[in-house]
Amino acid sequence: MKSKFIKVTGLAIVAVLLLTSCSSLYKPESNHGRGQDYSEAEASIETIEGVEDAAFTVDEWYNHGEGGMFASGGLDFYLRVTITDGYRVADHDNFLKLLAETAWSVNNNSPKGSITLEVLGGVDENYSWAEAAKSVYGKVTVRYPYAYINKNMISVSHEVYKKIYGDWPINPTKIDAAGLIEKGELKTVDAVPISEIDFRWHQNIPIYCITVSAERFTLENGEFYTGDITAKFYKKGSHAIVATVVDAYEPLDDEGEPDDNALHSYFLYEVGEKKTDDKDYTVVLTFEAQEGFATNPITLE
Repeated sequence: MKSKFIKVTGLAIVAVLLLTSCSSLYKPESNHGRGQDYSEAEASIETIEGVEDAAFTVDEWYNHGEGGMFASGGLDFYLRVTITDGYRVADHDNFLKLLAETAWSVNNNSPKGSITLEVLGGVDENYSWAEAAKSVYGKVTVRYPYAYINKNMISVSHEVYKKIYGDWPINPTKIDAAGLIEKGELKTVDAVPISEIDFRWHQNIPIYCITVSAERFTLENGEFYTGDITAKFYKKGSHAIVATVVDAYEPLDDEGEPDDNALHSYFLYEVGEKKTDDKDYTVVLTFEAQEGFATNPITLE
């Protein structure tokens, strides 16, 4: 269910709780008199030259859990901005920061879930939001389950926002539009070799593992990164490499058929039976050179 905003009354909450017999469902918080209405947030972004439209919506969700146990609910925020033809985003870091702060200032309903920012148009060909997201949200953007990033969309947990900006909502940010968006044709930039990075630990009973997964980036012309990707795992506090894993692009599976997962890269380090955490390790990804791609190393920590 998506709408401009959702008003949840006390009676509605009671009704939901009676149906589910669960106390972990979505409950709106007080905005404490801070922040701004969603329409004010939209209007403020639309004052920026080069922004055609800004739209704020919410999506209330419910997870039934297992047989009624551990049921939960929440409210996701969405802020979608459309850039006018003939304009391009020039300062990705500060534009994303402005959108993040604006989303966290909307005070109609309290978020519990993800906050998704989407930019339609005005993004240079082959550009990835990964670096801008890292500058705004920090290292958490490569940690499951806190974030998801693709070409036009950055979706981050409300927990990350609270850590960065404090309690919801914050008061509106004064907009300084200088340099954020400029007139001009879109540029073609060297692409990152991989996207949608997922860095985490998990347990294959009884072995604990550190894993990294990613998708090989596909250019606007359909070409994708095919070079070898090397992951080196370091134990923090030591300069010693504990594991080196290489992922080579293989278009065919073991039976000689096209492999549907050929663009998916996966790296695994088996730590052992002692419980560990991805925060105890650093992973450095390096890439073979390939035209059209920026093959600088990527460090996950």
